[in-house]
Amino acid sequence: MNFLNIFPVILGAVVGAVLRWILGLLLPVAPLLGWGTLAANWIGALLIGFCAEWVADPQWRLLLITGFLGSLTTLSSFSLETVAMMQDGRWMAAALSVFLHIGGSFMLTAAGIWLAHCLK
Repeated sequence: MNFLNIFPVILGAVVGAVLRWILGLLLPVAPLLGWGTLAANWIGALLIGFCAEWVADPQWRLLLITGFLGSLTTLSSFSLETVAMMQDGRWMAAALSVFLHIGGSFMLTAAGIWLAHCLK
């Protein structure tokens, strides 16, 4: 293990966390969904698919995939928002949240992989 690998992870994580925070400010939780969380997860899903295929250098992968995308995407916020919907009796909104986050993330990851293949 090379402990110098921590630096690209830290740098990427700081940038991803700040972007996640900005998305939350620009797209706050609405009655239907947490739009900032959804945007972060969808952007992250598209980019991780792309980076997984396009970025070969291990240091860049640490920076982009582990650091940046690891802190940008947010399963914990998605989970909290969805459970809050269920606690409020908003079962359809909770189901929509699960569908959009999970289904959308799968589709966008596949789209990112496809895009990377098209650009190679």
